[in-house]
Amino acid sequence: MPETHLIRCPHCNHALSLPEEFLGQVVSCLECRSPFRAPVRDGDKLTESLKLPRKTRIPARLFLPTFGLLLLGFVGLFLNAYLWWWFHNDPLAAAQFAEANMVFMLETTPAAPVEKNKPDPKKKLTAEEQQRRLEEEKKRVAEFGQIQEKSVKDAAKGVSVDGMKRVRLIFGVISLGVVVGGFCFALRKAYYFCFLACLLSAVNSPDLGCCFIGVIVGIWGFMMLISEEGRAYFGRTTEASRTPTQNVG
Repeated sequence: MPETHLIRCPHCNHALSLPEEFLGQVVSCLECRSPFRAPVRDGDKLTESLKLPRKTRIPARLFLPTFGLLLLGFVGLFLNAYLWWWFHNDPLAAAQFAEANMVFMLETTPAAPVEKNKPDPKKKLTAEEQQRRLEEEKKRVAEFGQIQEKSVKDAAKGVSVDGMKRVRLIFGVISLGVVVGGFCFALRKAYYFCFLACLLSAVNSPDLGCCFIGVIVGIWGFMMLISEEGRAYFGRTTEASRTPTQNVG
């Protein structure tokens, strides 16, 4: 078997088994993916390994979660900070904001009425009967809309300004976590925190619409983190592959 030497990566201090033929050559640590020049023989001993500049280029497929997390996080931070300031200076704005969000969650079409005496479907309705049915339906929809609008206004009146401000603070913290996750992607740090950041991106200010894009970014980030390319990017390798790889060229 070829002779090997136990050395340490000058970047992360991880122990590596270096084959004899790699002495003095530029190699990459499979733990932190950083390049360094392997030691050379100096009598019976080996010299120190020489640090080389780290590669900062982000793989193309990892650019989407990196850029997406940073963008969504900063947007969420800005919007939540603005809303907190708005609610603090204008207490009525909290109720208006809550009412606007509730409107999107309301049913816009009432359920079909239960008719005791159903008309014969084979029987053709006259023009007067069709007009009467149309007017009844419009009236029913209008009454349903008024009931829904009243329920929304009543619910919005009970909104607490302090409660809305706390919600903005919670979502602000979530947005901050998304930002940190984006930087972790870019710096190849905190592998498991990146999983959490991908999850947080899906709930990053859902009432502001950020969650729709966040779900896509989060799923893509998960896929990249568990892929071989993603694990290699973060230096998550198995014990069987702890030998440095030689850089070509």
